[in-house]
Amino acid sequence: SLTETKWWYKGPDGESHGPYLARQMSAWGPPLETLPVRTEKDEEFHSAGEWRTVMGGVNPFASSSVPAFNVL
Repeated sequence: SLTETKWWYKGPDGESHGPYLARQMSAWGPPLETLPVRTEKDEEFHSAGEWRTVMGGVNPFASSSVPAFNVL
């Protein structure tokens, strides 16, 4: 889908890795609550736990299309 959200994560090396689609991120298993992630719509990284909180407890990678963090 053209509207699928692209995700990046910040690794322990401090480098940004991506883009990955939600289904790719989801295939890795449940996200670490502390894993810094962002979408192509965001400039800042937020932990997967913060994403889960603003998404009402839903895994941020459960949906193929996610708005920017500040919109949530």
